[in-house]
Amino acid sequence: MAKNFKTGGRKKGTPNKCTQELRNAYAYFMDVNKDKMQELFDKVAATNPIKALEFMIKVSEFVLPKLKAIETSQTAQELQKIIIEVVDAPRTTDGLGE
Repeated sequence: MAKNFKTGGRKKGTPNKCTQELRNAYAYFMDVNKDKMQELFDKVAATNPIKALEFMIKVSEFVLPKLKAIETSQTAQELQKIIIEVVDAPRTTDGLGE
């Protein structure tokens, strides 16, 4: 086997079949049970709104992809300053400039 050289297996970015099937099954399960989930959410929200929000956040992690933080390579000294100068226009009696 060559070092630092991929010699077989899936191409980079190709989804795993098992993972894709599991995601599809979960999406189907959520779709079929959305009315029941809404009922459960409403019951919990009526007595404990904070718990209902925690539930919503936990479930959303399975539906919405998590965003990753991005770091910039610039330091504060490298950032460019923008200066905007406001110049007062001459005033006239009619208020229309000159």
